[in-house]
Amino acid sequence: MSSIVPATSCSPRDIAPVLAHALANGARVAMVGGEDRPSEGVIEINYLLVNGVEPLFSEFTLQLDRSKPRLASMANLDFSIGRFERELADQFGVILVGHPRPARLVKHAHWPEDYHPLLHDAPPNLGTLPDRSDYPFLEVQGDAVYEIGVGPIHAGIIEPGHFRFSAVGESIIAMKARLWFVHRGIEKLFEGVGLPEAITLAEKISGDSSVGHSLAMTEAIEDALGIEIDPLTRLARQHLLNMEQMHNLISDIGAIANDVAFSIVNSFSSTQREYALRENRRLTGHRLLRGAIRLGGVAFREPPDPLFFERLAKEMDEIVEIFLSNVMAMDRLKGTGILSTIDARAIGCVGYVALASGIPNAEVVAPTIDTSRADNIVANTGYDPSQQTPGAASIGSGDVAARLEVRIFQLRSVLAELAQSALLLESFVTASVPISISSSTERATGVACLESWRGRLTHRIVVDHGRIIRAKVVDPSFFNWPAVSISLRGAMVADFPLINKSFNLSYAGNDL
Repeated sequence: MSSIVPATSCSPRDIAPVLAHALANGARVAMVGGEDRPSEGVIEINYLLVNGVEPLFSEFTLQLDRSKPRLASMANLDFSIGRFERELADQFGVILVGHPRPARLVKHAHWPEDYHPLLHDAPPNLGTLPDRSDYPFLEVQGDAVYEIGVGPIHAGIIEPGHFRFSAVGESIIAMKARLWFVHRGIEKLFEGVGLPEAITLAEKISGDSSVGHSLAMTEAIEDALGIEIDPLTRLARQHLLNMEQMHNLISDIGAIANDVAFSIVNSFSSTQREYALRENRRLTGHRLLRGAIRLGGVAFREPPDPLFFERLAKEMDEIVEIFLSNVMAMDRLKGTGILSTIDARAIGCVGYVALASGIPNAEVVAPTIDTSRADNIVANTGYDPSQQTPGAASIGSGDVAARLEVRIFQLRSVLAELAQSALLLESFVTASVPISISSSTERATGVACLESWRGRLTHRIVVDHGRIIRAKVVDPSFFNWPAVSISLRGAMVADFPLINKSFNLSYAGNDL
């Protein structure tokens, strides 16, 4: 099935009304990326929109003069476009015209102004750069205002991020997050990589989303090469994606409980997550399900066990009941860290963050290509996940309680689906079948957009003669990180760990 209509080439004058029309008709921004094409003297800008109906995607391209790549900002059309544009400025040296806040996004202050790593002639290594004595930041001033700096090194086992709070008493006025401390140049690493190796690299982008990223890369490659996948394999891939969601949701439920000192729920949840990770290893040989997604197929070492998911569902129902029935714990979550529907929609939030703020499922969930549930198979079980809708009392309130209850709903749904798909896959044990890839295959573009456990995840690649020449990756955390700052306004300083955990965003997936 074709995932994307042929890209529409636009002039600098036409691009704004074209994008405005698409967004006004329900399209959402999946990514904005760039590609350096020095042989043609241009930097190509790609706007990929997800539609939710056929065709699933529409793409608009714009070519800039490589010697002076000036881009009229579209930040007034969509908040996320403005952030993608800042990324283009850092990575490709694009000059933004009319951007409301053209500050650096990816590059920290010590990076040279004229260094743009995704240009083909950028040096691969800058060596040791001199330290700066100061780093610019937004300073809030006023009577009784004080600042608290948190990170980038934290007390727990956590990735680095710096959070600067401006507060009066115990109330937070503003919080500025500084990320990209774990920027590894992932998109640069993809350049020139063979297709099987690209899948291995993708599953290491963000450890808790190994299936999501490897599956997106695999399906983008298959899309570019025109490889068709049979329904049973699609179901097996969805099963793996659901298993990744399962162990992460269990972990999140426990972690939120732990941040309100309800450690017994965290202990019980940690035990069940350990069982889930062991089931991952039994099924695929790896606790995080790495190595299971293959080009053209899936590799299971053993068949899934339907009874495992039934037992786990029963255990988690008891744990959840203990959590939700504790009045003191739930009182701590309700009304804390509110992200309104208006703000969530304006930011472009995805996944459980958007759902908890009351954005309808149809606006949030990514249309899938090859991860679509094999309807002709699943229909025979009588289980229809598309009919499941959130119904918990707090969902829509946009607070920590709502983000917890969305997770609980998702966990119950995914466990039911896993039990059903396991029945259909009980005899599904297969070795990887090598796919013949011709080194003479000319340039082709592939796109995959799927619903990972955090939300919509997108990969867009360009393949030429059996190798990746450009890969653009968008983790759902890229869309959701700005929401953390908004949800903290007016909150107590002591609420930050709890609110931050209720979002549980990936640093590595964002920083790339």
